[in-house]
Amino acid sequence: MINALIKNGDRSTIISMPAGRREMAEKLYHIGINIPAEKILCVGLNDLSIKVELTGDTEMETKLIAVLTEWDTVGGLNGVLSRFYALPMQNRQECEAEVLAEGVANLSRFCECLSKHLPSEIEVKYYCPLKVMLYERNEYGDIDESLYSELDGSFADSYKEEIRDRLHQYNNDGIDMAEYFSGSNGVTGKLKSAEWDFESHGGTLYGCIKVKLTAPFTPEEEDEFKEWISGQNSDGLGEGFEQQEIDIADGEMYVSYWHSGNDYYIDNETEFVHRLSGDIGMGGM
Repeated sequence: MINALIKNGDRSTIISMPAGRREMAEKLYHIGINIPAEKILCVGLNDLSIKVELTGDTEMETKLIAVLTEWDTVGGLNGVLSRFYALPMQNRQECEAEVLAEGVANLSRFCECLSKHLPSEIEVKYYCPLKVMLYERNEYGDIDESLYSELDGSFADSYKEEIRDRLHQYNNDGIDMAEYFSGSNGVTGKLKSAEWDFESHGGTLYGCIKVKLTAPFTPEEEDEFKEWISGQNSDGLGEGFEQQEIDIADGEMYVSYWHSGNDYYIDNETEFVHRLSGDIGMGGM
């Protein structure tokens, strides 16, 4: 990420890019800046008392900052970084390796490098926590609804194959979930398929929504798509699946892609890696 320290007189804010347009606008407004980020220069003199200081988290980002010109804006840089971080992990690493090996003369050259590494079909994943309800058997071998436990993905991990099989049995109508998306034209035009599944990480099972796109989402489009995933998890596919019993030795298990707690999230791959590493500052839903 590239962090932009933006000062307006004696007030300042830090914007970690890529960031959503709404987040950027709110942070700029809170320090008294009413012009859009697309009109704030990355280097050189801005109008009034606006100053920008950029720092990068990686060597590639530091190199990119070094070649910015007086024509490059904070909004423009944010858009380029959004495209870069929307790349699948392997493509992103290849692009970064090329920049480190050969360098780039300016932001436009970086965009050309980025375009070279765009896949013809982009595969991305989104992750969410799981909630598990376990209803145990009584001494007679019958399910007793008073004997229940609320568990999570660490319990579910031991039964991932049974859970996946039950999902496939439930969602076997042959209709791709992307067909149910009815949002903006931007997302609709890029969305090829969406498949609900599960993935195990560190002994915990997570919900995993596998998506194929024709081009990366913008930050606003990704926010919209995450909202749709959350809605499907709470009121759509997920609501139906959480009512499907899964027989295990201990009783009957029910698995949900959604819960109402404040710690619920929908993460893209980058956000999820940061979450697993303990750095959740990038956030999710």
